[in-house]
Amino acid sequence: MLLACNYYEETERLAREGRIAVDCFKYPSLGFQMKAFDDPALAEYGGMAARVRELGPLLLHGLGQRDNDIGRADFKERFDTAFTGRILELSGIRGVSLHLCGGDTELPVGERKRIIVDHIRYLREALGELEFLSLENVDGNPYSDMTYSDCCVDPDFIREVVEEADTEYLLDISHAYGAALARGMDVREYIGRLPLDRLYEIHINGWMHTERGMMAHTKIHEEGYELLEEVLSRTKPRIVTLEYGRGDDRLGAGIPLMKPGVCNERAMEEIEEQVGRLRKLIGRYENA
Repeated sequence: MLLACNYYEETERLAREGRIAVDCFKYPSLGFQMKAFDDPALAEYGGMAARVRELGPLLLHGLGQRDNDIGRADFKERFDTAFTGRILELSGIRGVSLHLCGGDTELPVGERKRIIVDHIRYLREALGELEFLSLENVDGNPYSDMTYSDCCVDPDFIREVVEEADTEYLLDISHAYGAALARGMDVREYIGRLPLDRLYEIHINGWMHTERGMMAHTKIHEEGYELLEEVLSRTKPRIVTLEYGRGDDRLGAGIPLMKPGVCNERAMEEIEEQVGRLRKLIGRYENA
């Protein structure tokens, strides 16, 4: 199993100082990093990728293009094959993960599924040989104004899409927690209905919720580690990714924030602690 981590200036510095050992870096991690894809020539991203690849390759999350979810009816017309292909070349890993979401919520569920499956097949053909093309379960934050349609957080719908598209699956544990909460389900039952037999990658991070809202991508707590261990006892993904870091603290919890051009020392300490624990944890399950 490979151990990946969200890319920030903090993680690069930790890796260069020998304080963490990760196999690859997920990019982008937060919205401000999408700026690197605004340049059609990819000069900024290319320079950053060349530097970071001295430490490990980059895992592309999304397609490097704004506002083009896989469920959009006009996805094919909006998708720039050559641009995403160039990002993959610069990144060092020919694989893509993306959220299973988007589209017209007024359409019947069966039509939504048909569109998404068709777009996944199109992506595979357009991008050529890929190591993986993983679909990630989205969150169903019951406290947020931002909601996805019921079908996109329905574990049976997710499983059917992944199976019919014959593609890989990415389990986001905090998203599963939020979706289970929104649907009134136990999180373990929810995870158990997801396509774990096709699991390629896991995103692990912490979460917190109050009557004011819910937010994820915080420091992993014990429940998160327990759920991760339960999944690893059942199946062996290729990658486990620490998806830590937020750019805002909308619950006022006092968490460290990730900002461009600034290294947050407290965040670095939390990343170092989590990477060390995750490295030991996945080591116990690699050869089990």
